Amino acid sequence: DAVTKPTVGIGISHEGIEFNTLDNKPVHIIVLFAMPTGSQKEYLGLLAQVMTAMKETGFREELGACETPEEVMRLVNDVAANAANPSAASENS
Repeated sequence: DAVTKPTVGIGISHEGIEFNTLDNKPVHIIVLFAMPTGSQKEYLGLLAQVMTAMKETGFREELGACETPEEVMRLVNDVAANAANPSAASENS
């Protein structure tokens, strides 16, 4: 019970990591979830948000191009804000 609030970690490898994938390609982005005990529903919601972001055109490329944790946070926060307010995202396009 050391985890008291949901935490998401994102690892980026520009070179790629062998990960025994189905397509035998190296993995460049790893997302880790640390969740409090009993928060399965919240975990599934976060997982859905992450998977939705990963399907967005260009998101994985932008994420993979980040060089600092601050760049990753800015990108993730922008995507989260746009998901929370889709009309603002279309106005900014």
